[in-house]
Amino acid sequence: MKSGFRESTSALMRLPSLGRTMQPGHPSRWRCTISGSKLLPAGWAVPPIFRNRLGDEVGRQRLMASDGHLLLVLHAPPSADDDERTGRFFWRDPEGTWRASIQGSGIAALTGHLQEFEAQLEALELREQNATGARHYFDILRALTPLHRASRNLHSVLQKAREANSDDSRIIRWRDEAYGIERTAELLLGETRHGLDFVTAMRAEEQAVEAQNMTVASHRLNVLAALFFPLATIASLLGMNVPSGLEDSPAPWTFLGILAIGAIIGVGVKTSLDAGAKS
Repeated sequence: MKSGFRESTSALMRLPSLGRTMQPGHPSRWRCTISGSKLLPAGWAVPPIFRNRLGDEVGRQRLMASDGHLLLVLHAPPSADDDERTGRFFWRDPEGTWRASIQGSGIAALTGHLQEFEAQLEALELREQNATGARHYFDILRALTPLHRASRNLHSVLQKAREANSDDSRIIRWRDEAYGIERTAELLLGETRHGLDFVTAMRAEEQAVEAQNMTVASHRLNVLAALFFPLATIASLLGMNVPSGLEDSPAPWTFLGILAIGAIIGVGVKTSLDAGAKS
């Protein structure tokens, strides 16, 4: 009987389905085990539900709250070529102590996390100011789009953390800073799109003007061809060789003079076409 009672008591003290074990003599305290996700540092005594809700990948940015604990699941500032997001975890225990999965203390690490977003946005803003072509704006959009999405979700997570714990002034400060980051990314995204649209419209207008100039030049050439083509055709068919008095002129000066006159006429026609295209 005694051995059976001890086995039953031991079975009740273990809760494997929740990934946690009750400590004898302390029914209200839980000791976290390493079961569940291994994304969180092993030394963190977070509620087991946090580890159970995390899978093998980071997933979306979100807030987890339980028994006074807050866990911020955030993403590192993404780049255009990142296929997967790098997770960063920030845990606040009920005593108000912050810890981070990256180097540095919890408070400094989260502040630095926000500063990384600001630094990338400043670099993209400088590139946007110096952009001159569609390729430049397109490259900025490729880098800015995931950053804007991440900053929007970052602000959402910190807003939920603010609602879950309204006594921590640092969360309010981080929330406000995240809003500024999201707003900056949104404005920069709009300016970049407008710049790309403007460059595209300018190129389209230039192409339209060039097409109009080519149409005018083609029309003038067609008019000249319509005037001289019949004469050239008749002369070729009849083999006309009308005496002009130049047959006995000294060579090659007569031939060179005729070539010079033809070149002058050609330059004059070209100048006329160019002037018409500009007008």
